Amino acid sequence: LISSYYTINNYFEILPNAAANSGPVNDSTGYKQVGDYIKSLDDQSPRIMTRRESISFYANGITIYTPGQHFTKKEIYDYLKLWDVDYIIANRDNIGDTEGMMFLMRDEKLPEWVVPIKVFGQGSERIIIYRFLGDELSLV
Repeated sequence: LISSYYTINNYFEILPNAAANSGPVNDSTGYKQVGDYIKSLDDQSPRIMTRRESISFYANGITIYTPGQHFTKKEIYDYLKLWDVDYIIANRDNIGDTEGMMFLMRDEKLPEWVVPIKVFGQGSERIIIYRFLGDELSLV
């Protein structure tokens, strides 16, 4: 058992970092940067919609899990409002192919109830932090 541990441990030590060429954006370092940035905003226990608990951990916040696919903007708004979300993390990992939420990753007109506040990285590797405003004037 002990020799198996050392063999496996040595095996993982020699493996290259799978995200080595993509920079720190979508690895644990990138999520720490995102969490630290949210923490710097001085919100007490921010509620963060993400699939990565590490972001909430570094932000001293609470994880609100990203919902599944095929939601309308109205349903997403209702979900954010119901869970009292403060921040939305949008990246390929978090949004994935969730068509109903792809508007957060595309360069298109955003609803009035979300505002981008920080972008880490670029292209398909970027992570965008949005502030959820909860403005009930724009539900479309």
